[in-house]
Order: sequence, then C-alpha cells, then structure tokens
Amino acid sequence: MIDPVVSISCITYNHAPYIRQALDSFLMQRDVPFEVLIHDDCSTDGSPEILSAYAEERDYVRVVRHSTNCGAAAARNTALDNASGRYLVWLDADDTMAPDELETIYA
Repeated sequence: MIDPVVSISCITYNHAPYIRQALDSFLMQRDVPFEVLIHDDCSTDGSPEILSAYAEERDYVRVVRHSTNCGAAAARNTALDNASGRYLVWLDADDTMAPDELETIYA
C-alpha cells in the first residue's frame, strides 16, 4: 500500500442499508493516495460482515470494531488514533463522495 495523503474516516453504527453506497463512492476516488478507515461502533445489523468483505478485498480499507457501543465521540477518537494520512476527511455512513472530491479538496 502507498502511504496515504488522505485518511477517509467513516463512523458507523447499524448502517447496513447505506454503507455499501458510501464505501463504493469512497473507493471511486483517484489521483490522491488515500485510505479508508471504517469505525464500527458495535453494529448488530450485518454491517460488520459488509465491512469485512470490503476490507478483505482491499489493503487500503481498514475496519476498527468496538466491542461495545461507545458513541460517536469515542469512535472519532479511535479514528484519530488509527489514521495515517496527512489529512483527514470525516464522513458519515450515509454520506457519499463525488468521484473527484478528494482531488478537488487536495488541489
């Protein structure tokens, strides 16, 4: 994996109906090295299986799962501890990105 310039951080809790659309939009980014960090705050709706499948197929997608539901603030702190990019982009699990969004932000 190339050292990421941007860490895309997404926090989720029981967002199985939306998380695929969000992840697919994150993965369409080009021209700026990035990583995707998904912070699962102990989902119980099938989200962990979806997230694991994405992470298994891509070395730049990492999933951090809390063993208990800690809330958004704790999940964001976990994100900060795990991000390795120079810049951090926060997105929610029901957000999507335009295909050139990272390139535009970085420029």
